[in-house]
Amino acid sequence: MKKFVLTFLIFTIGLEVLVRTTTVPWIFEPSFSQIGSLRSVEKEIVEADSTKIVFLGNSLTRDAVSPLIVSDSLNLNKKEVLNLGLSAGNYFIDEYLIKSFKVKPEIIFLQVDIGRFEYDQIEDTYYFIKYSKLNDWNTISKYWYSPDNFLTSISKLYASRDIWHRFVFFRNESENIGEIIKKDQLGQFEVYKNNETLNEGNFDLQKYKNYKETIDGSNSLIYLKKICKFSQENNINLNFIHMPIKIDSDSTEADIVNDFLLYIEKQCSGVQGVYNFANFNFENNNIFLDYGHLNNIGAEEFSKNLMISYEK
Repeated sequence: MKKFVLTFLIFTIGLEVLVRTTTVPWIFEPSFSQIGSLRSVEKEIVEADSTKIVFLGNSLTRDAVSPLIVSDSLNLNKKEVLNLGLSAGNYFIDEYLIKSFKVKPEIIFLQVDIGRFEYDQIEDTYYFIKYSKLNDWNTISKYWYSPDNFLTSISKLYASRDIWHRFVFFRNESENIGEIIKKDQLGQFEVYKNNETLNEGNFDLQKYKNYKETIDGSNSLIYLKKICKFSQENNINLNFIHMPIKIDSDSTEADIVNDFLLYIEKQCSGVQGVYNFANFNFENNNIFLDYGHLNNIGAEEFSKNLMISYEK
């Protein structure tokens, strides 16, 4: 019995070391997942020799900004502009990605909107599960109350249990292990089929009504402030950007987004610029996939105008 217990402990510790120091089991996740999305942008960072401009955010940023159009408009090498927008990306993983650059970027455009504060359970994301350390769990200590979160915080092997389970029982064998998301003609990650519509409808501006209550005391604000501090300490030109959203043309509430951005700006001493494109005036029609994700037509028009606004 003692021999069995000792063998089990050695085996478990070995797996724990494996999970903490290698790409296993994270590499087992398919490309269209949080970890797969992260794997794709991390490859971008590794392959970029020197980076001038970085866009950080969630899928709204991923789908709105063409790094190729931005780099062409500024006469930069295509690897000098990176769009690191992630599926369900939060400020925790944004901070991690910024710090992972060997040579820090000169300019950062960081997506800010109410949605990035509204969903505040960052401990449920695989970005946090993979890269969080004990001090991160201490930062969000109110979530330590459950035994599950406690085990997740101390064991990456336990935290990655769902990945092992999916790989063994529900693996998509049509995709190679470690595959990354392919790029489209705009240099964006190609995650939608042509002319695909996710969900028709406008963005509900009522979500901004109680923005102070949503922001104050949130985990998202903690990590946003960490980004601000790091940018200031490393002489990074940090800019806040609100991506275009589909707003009812008759709405009289669009100004509340400006109030939200002014409040966010006051939380960050190092921000250099704030750009509100929530009600961006597109010349083309049918440019949204849903309430905020742009299709390629929308991304092309927005990206061409983006740097014009910045340079002004």
